Amino acid sequence: MPPDHRRMPGKASVPGANYDADPLWRKKPLTPSQLLVNDVRLESLRSHGEPMLEVAERTASSLVPATATNISSAAYIRATDAARNAIEKQRFASLEEDYGWMRYLRLPKRQQHVYDSEDSAKTRWVHCSSKFPERT
Repeated sequence: MPPDHRRMPGKASVPGANYDADPLWRKKPLTPSQLLVNDVRLESLRSHGEPMLEVAERTASSLVPATATNISSAAYIRATDAARNAIEKQRFASLEEDYGWMRYLRLPKRQQHVYDSEDSAKTRWVHCSSKFPERT
């Protein structure tokens, strides 16, 4: 029988970073603390029957490193190479600066089979609730 991934200690209970205390994060229009992240995977917890969907909550702070505010020069180059117009280049560079940290939210491993490792999932659901106040 595969391990019970619903009882994984530490996955959803990782202490979060204080993004509001960091001046670099305060400048961003959206921070990881404003997101709800869930991994959806197939689980076969019973010896009989079909696999079932399991939704495991992930803290965004466990996925996004505190250094994510430091944008590499390669990321800016990719953003500015996406356009020829100087105004569009500036707009893409600004988007990279504000939202480039979201690349850390990508799902690293796709679940192919029910018995794949616990760090894989079918999909990652990221939600920004309207209950979070807009940052100024």
